[in-house]
Amino acid sequence: MATAGFLLLRGRSRQAPSDAAEQPIPEPGAYEAYVIGGRGASAFCPAALNNCFGCSFYNLSRENAGPAQYAELAETLVKRESLERLVLVLDLFDLTGSPAPKLNAPKSYLPDGLPDRSRENAESIGTLDTYLEDHAALFAAQAAPVVHAEVCLQAVREIRSLCAETGTALTVILSPACRQLLSGIDTAALTDAYAALAEDGPCWNFQICPLSYDERFFYDAAHLRNDAADLLLGWMQGDPAAVPAPRGADCTAGQEDTAENMLLAARSPLPTVRLPILAYHHFDDEAEESDTILHTDTFERQMLLLEQEGFHTVSPSQVLDFVDKGIPLPEKPVLITFDDGYLSNYTAAFPILRQHGMQATIFVIGCSVGHTQYYKDTTYPLTPHFGQAEIKEMTDSGLVEIQSHTYDMHQWPAYEQGDAIRRNLLPLSGESEADYLQAVAADTAQQDALFAQCGLTPGRVLAFPEGQHVLLSDVALRSCGIRATMTIDETRQNELVFGLDQSLIDLGRLMVTDETDDAALLEYLRVD
Repeated sequence: MATAGFLLLRGRSRQAPSDAAEQPIPEPGAYEAYVIGGRGASAFCPAALNNCFGCSFYNLSRENAGPAQYAELAETLVKRESLERLVLVLDLFDLTGSPAPKLNAPKSYLPDGLPDRSRENAESIGTLDTYLEDHAALFAAQAAPVVHAEVCLQAVREIRSLCAETGTALTVILSPACRQLLSGIDTAALTDAYAALAEDGPCWNFQICPLSYDERFFYDAAHLRNDAADLLLGWMQGDPAAVPAPRGADCTAGQEDTAENMLLAARSPLPTVRLPILAYHHFDDEAEESDTILHTDTFERQMLLLEQEGFHTVSPSQVLDFVDKGIPLPEKPVLITFDDGYLSNYTAAFPILRQHGMQATIFVIGCSVGHTQYYKDTTYPLTPHFGQAEIKEMTDSGLVEIQSHTYDMHQWPAYEQGDAIRRNLLPLSGESEADYLQAVAADTAQQDALFAQCGLTPGRVLAFPEGQHVLLSDVALRSCGIRATMTIDETRQNELVFGLDQSLIDLGRLMVTDETDDAALLEYLRVD
């Protein structure tokens, strides 16, 4: 897929959107390169383009324009200044000459011209079936468009000629079409259009590819996700570690593939994997087992059960590597997690993990790390939490990752003073969106500082305290670099998808309690 630098764009922070109805053309000299086109172009993030091509990009897509307007825009840009590169993104509607349905159009834009999709990019996705069920109206069956490419081909010729005259590098990309638009299309006519396009110069043809058959890569039938466009750029960079680019992607004269062959190849899905996640809290052999307390032998019996059933524990780093790079997870993967950071995770659970070579993740409350007697700076008693020495020993073993349960947004109301008490990550009553975003950013910064003090990299995964969250919680966390979030929703099927960062959002977990017998555990873990 992409180079290491490209992959760092995952979880990128974006500036606040403007209220512009359409992104304006920047002043001459402000940018070295532009991406133009319609709905397909609107998915391409300037930061990802910068890394792919090595120059500063502005997204100048036009929601309701067509090829003739792209040619006019290209002439304006190329003739008024010396550009390094122009990226032209065409979608299926450009080759058919038919208007695209006005579905999920962006309402505002970021300072680099990118349509603001921060809320949609923070929505949980889940399995393909559940995504289609939840968004049925956005992916309704469409009448097959008629290929009528003459206007598009003429516009591309004009743009190629302009760029050749001025020494501007041109990259032409055909963006993926959702399968609802491909059903019943004249494949012979589409093949002729591809061949005619390639006669005038090379292009990247992703119009019919595996993304076409997975609607999770689309906001709706007419709009490609930012994650999908990032994946296309990764394929273009040719990282040998990535899943191979779709057939016919590198399209040159005499080597272009037929639309029929591309349709057959596109039905091979991108790698996906189901990931069950178990959640534990505290261990105390002297106390009665409950919702949050288990005995050590219970935990050991369950770990032995996982081994016997052929499950393999994985880490968040492995999960991210699968989504980012397609690095396979072991057969029957499972993620073992602990919430809060109790000392018993170190004294009771860690020896068992080490004995069996099993991996686990501990989500720590930052303000409680190292507190063994009292709740924060009070004299209220506290169940002991491990500290920096235990963190080092566990992480040095290579078996334990430390991630975030917030720094101080998991408060115990009875021990707090004042009115602004955050029992979990939900916005406070009457709190404005801006204040909430600022509060989450400040809490994340405190947690990152603590992690640095403990010799850890900034947290990339967060478990919601008590599983409580709203969409704005994920919007805020993703802007702070949090890649994956976890709930305590055991009904959710976690399906990780290569290249789809949003498959990491709001992952469900089974909270293991005193009522979780072996049969219930195996039922949750069962892979269909």
